Amino acid sequence: MNIEVIENTFFRLNKIDEAKGDIWLIHPFGESGLCYSEVFKSKLVENYNIFIPDLPGFGVTPNYGNPLTVDGLFEKLKQLIENISKTDNLHIVAHSVSGILGTRLSKYLREKIKLYISVEGNLTTADSYYSSLPIHHDKDEFYKIFTNSVFENVKSRDDFKRYSASIQFANIDSLYEWGKSTKDYIKDNLPGKEFMELECPKIYIWGDKDTPKETQEFIAENNIPNVFLKSIGHWPMIEIPEQFYDLVSKFIANASN
Repeated sequence: MNIEVIENTFFRLNKIDEAKGDIWLIHPFGESGLCYSEVFKSKLVENYNIFIPDLPGFGVTPNYGNPLTVDGLFEKLKQLIENISKTDNLHIVAHSVSGILGTRLSKYLREKIKLYISVEGNLTTADSYYSSLPIHHDKDEFYKIFTNSVFENVKSRDDFKRYSASIQFANIDSLYEWGKSTKDYIKDNLPGKEFMELECPKIYIWGDKDTPKETQEFIAENNIPNVFLKSIGHWPMIEIPEQFYDLVSKFIANASN
């Protein structure tokens, strides 16, 4: 793993000569690129350039006094990808509410996207966990409810320990603006409908520990291409990193052939 600051954005990355393509991994609400750190121990580093930005206001990247909404984050990622990745062999991995961003990017980049992987990404309105709290609460109340819940979960779940570390570096204004701006994107199962409409190859990875019943039914009823991980929670890349990145590697290799 190397680190670089590109266009005022902190990146964890892997660059190689004669790469087969570029993989962009997009962290979700409150997270940072740390949630994908095990990718650098996987076989993916042998064949692909890997880019993991800390989005503005999260991890190491400051928000520069401008907390971004869903639209702003989409524009920032679009700019970064277009300026950095000159290949026509692109792969996107997005987790949780950043699935909204991953879907929009995959639609925008069209034939350049060889595979889009949504990991526990938003499909139904019920998928909105912490990210929807700002819609219903003022900033201070949101932050209190959010942090209290995360730290309570730390007591019983290892996957929340890393999340709790990341949220310490998340700017409260960036959290609030991102979450509040999801209101129009999560209603009426819109994320799932847009995911289904994508023309690029796509797959949805999920576990039954945290995925709501409504989303499980939505996957089945709409024949969403998916991989089910039994007894796994919201962060499979942390909970079972070797198995997770083996799956990602296999899917990307198949999509590239």
